[in-house]
Amino acid sequence: DIRQGGEKYWKSLLREIKKEAIDIKLIIELFKPASEDFFEEIKDLNRVSLQISPETYEEEIRARQRTHYSNASLEKNLQRGIEINVDKFDVYFMTGIAGQDRKEIQRTANYMDRLAQIGDEIHFFLSPLAPFIDPGSPAFENPDKHGFEILFKDINKYRKAIRSDSWEYCLNYKTDELDREGIVKSTYDGLFSMIDKKKKYGHINEDEYEKKKRQIEISKKINQEVKRGMESEKIIDKYLSDLDMSTQKSVSTTKELYWGDSKISLGGILSIIKSKILSKFH
Repeated sequence: DIRQGGEKYWKSLLREIKKEAIDIKLIIELFKPASEDFFEEIKDLNRVSLQISPETYEEEIRARQRTHYSNASLEKNLQRGIEINVDKFDVYFMTGIAGQDRKEIQRTANYMDRLAQIGDEIHFFLSPLAPFIDPGSPAFENPDKHGFEILFKDINKYRKAIRSDSWEYCLNYKTDELDREGIVKSTYDGLFSMIDKKKKYGHINEDEYEKKKRQIEISKKINQEVKRGMESEKIIDKYLSDLDMSTQKSVSTTKELYWGDSKISLGGILSIIKSKILSKFH
């Protein structure tokens, strides 16, 4: 968020960009809703996209993550972004946050309907808080205070977790409401709801929808097979062709353009699963 440097800094930066007429796609992350002054400064820039991460629909749970703003202020910002003709306004939600249960995650997924109706420029995403709560973070150092339980801390256990075939076993935490299994199940439920809405609002076409749906299904099945104790060799025999197909890069034919954020995607999860399974035979 360029506003972290203070008002003088971000205003100077934006004015210099306009002065130089830099012809690039400009992506600005907002840690909280922006002021009217900010929108006035960016409205004359070409090809601007904004990103914001409310993380959850529930305002009280959001506040526990030290993100203090209302849904009303979020929606007002999205509307203002459309009014000044931003290319896109991406909204990121998460699963695995302390305070969430499975019903809340579904309410968050349902909230995407309301956001999409604000305008075609609004695009929404859902991803798990994964794989780790960062060592040194407030939630890691004082997990009880923040609604988490850290499951392991020593390097050897992290190494073992990273090598696990299941992303469920990579998670180094559980919350007061959900264990690791619950986080994984809720994530898959939320992802299915999300892609249904992306298709509904024209963010992805039919082919992209079927591919994303297949990715979620494969990831879910592999996670279940690993938990049942299926050997890596058998998983390869059963799913390798599906993994190859589902991790191939494709060119989008719709407005749904992924900028390449740091959050875990289903394609990323599948690529990780594939590389981990195959590495056991090298």
